[in-house]
Amino acid sequence: MNEKHMQKWQKTRQKGKLRFVIIYGVIGFGLLLSIAQLATKYILHHPHLDLKNALFLFGINLIIGALFGLFMWHSAEIKYRRAEKQYTSRDE
Repeated sequence: MNEKHMQKWQKTRQKGKLRFVIIYGVIGFGLLLSIAQLATKYILHHPHLDLKNALFLFGINLIIGALFGLFMWHSAEIKYRRAEKQYTSRDE
Protein backbone atom coordinates (compact mmCIF):
# COMPACT_ATOMS: atom_id res chain seq x y z
CA MET A 1 0.00 0.00 0.00
CA ASN A 2 1.53 3.31 -1.02
CA GLU A 3 1.01 6.67 0.73
CA LYS A 4 -1.82 7.67 -1.59
CA HIS A 5 -3.73 4.48 -0.78
CA MET A 6 -3.03 4.97 2.91
CA GLN A 7 -4.49 8.47 2.85
CA LYS A 8 -7.55 7.26 0.97
CA TRP A 9 -8.06 4.43 3.47
CA GLN A 10 -7.67 6.87 6.38
CA LYS A 11 -10.56 8.92 4.97
CA THR A 12 -12.64 5.80 4.40
CA ARG A 13 -12.08 4.45 7.90
CA GLN A 14 -12.97 7.83 9.43
CA LYS A 15 -16.43 7.43 7.88
CA GLY A 16 -16.79 4.14 9.72
CA LYS A 17 -16.96 0.41 9.25
CA LEU A 18 -20.77 0.25 9.09
CA ARG A 19 -20.93 2.76 6.23
CA PHE A 20 -18.21 0.87 4.36
CA VAL A 21 -19.94 -2.49 4.81
CA ILE A 22 -23.29 -1.09 3.67
CA ILE A 23 -21.93 0.74 0.61
CA TYR A 24 -19.34 -1.74 -0.63
CA GLY A 25 -20.71 -4.99 0.76
CA VAL A 26 -24.49 -4.84 0.99
CA ILE A 27 -25.18 -2.46 -1.91
CA GLY A 28 -22.05 -2.82 -4.03
CA PHE A 29 -21.90 -6.59 -3.86
CA GLY A 30 -25.08 -8.08 -2.40
CA LEU A 31 -27.64 -5.92 -4.19
CA LEU A 32 -25.85 -6.03 -7.54
CA LEU A 33 -25.42 -9.79 -7.24
CA SER A 34 -29.14 -10.16 -6.54
CA ILE A 35 -30.10 -8.04 -9.53
CA ALA A 36 -27.73 -9.98 -11.80
CA GLN A 37 -29.03 -13.34 -10.57
CA LEU A 38 -32.67 -12.33 -10.92
CA ALA A 39 -32.08 -10.91 -14.40
CA THR A 40 -30.29 -14.08 -15.48
CA LYS A 41 -32.99 -16.27 -13.99
CA TYR A 42 -35.71 -14.20 -15.67
CA ILE A 43 -34.04 -14.14 -19.09
CA LEU A 44 -32.86 -17.75 -19.22
CA HIS A 45 -35.36 -19.73 -17.21
CA HIS A 46 -38.55 -18.13 -15.99
CA PRO A 47 -40.37 -15.29 -17.76
CA HIS A 48 -42.31 -14.71 -14.53
CA LEU A 49 -40.58 -14.45 -11.17
CA ASP A 50 -41.89 -15.78 -7.89
CA LEU A 51 -41.85 -12.93 -5.35
CA LYS A 52 -41.13 -15.28 -2.44
CA ASN A 53 -38.05 -16.71 -4.16
CA ALA A 54 -36.89 -13.25 -5.25
CA LEU A 55 -37.11 -11.90 -1.68
CA PHE A 56 -35.29 -14.96 -0.35
CA LEU A 57 -32.54 -14.45 -2.94
CA PHE A 58 -32.23 -10.76 -2.01
CA GLY A 59 -32.02 -11.62 1.68
CA ILE A 60 -29.33 -14.23 1.23
CA ASN A 61 -27.28 -12.03 -1.11
CA LEU A 62 -27.50 -9.04 1.22
CA ILE A 63 -26.17 -11.18 4.07
CA ILE A 64 -23.39 -12.47 1.80
CA GLY A 65 -22.69 -8.87 0.79
CA ALA A 66 -22.39 -7.78 4.42
CA LEU A 67 -19.96 -10.62 5.12
CA PHE A 68 -18.00 -9.68 1.99
CA GLY A 69 -17.89 -6.05 3.15
CA LEU A 70 -16.57 -7.09 6.57
CA PHE A 71 -13.93 -9.24 4.89
CA MET A 72 -12.87 -6.34 2.66
CA TRP A 73 -12.71 -3.98 5.66
CA HIS A 74 -10.49 -6.32 7.65
CA SER A 75 -8.32 -7.04 4.62
CA ALA A 76 -7.78 -3.32 4.04
CA GLU A 77 -7.03 -2.78 7.73
CA ILE A 78 -4.34 -5.46 7.68
CA LYS A 79 -2.74 -3.92 4.58
CA TYR A 80 -2.95 -0.45 6.14
CA ARG A 81 -1.31 -1.55 9.41
CA ARG A 82 1.50 -3.31 7.55
CA ALA A 83 2.14 -0.24 5.42
CA GLU A 84 1.96 2.00 8.47
CA LYS A 85 4.65 -0.09 10.19
CA GLN A 86 6.85 0.06 7.09
CA TYR A 87 6.58 3.84 6.83
CA THR A 88 7.12 4.26 10.58
CA SER A 89 10.23 2.06 10.58
CA ARG A 90 11.56 3.89 7.52
CA ASP A 91 11.28 7.26 9.25
CA GLU A 92 13.20 6.10 12.35
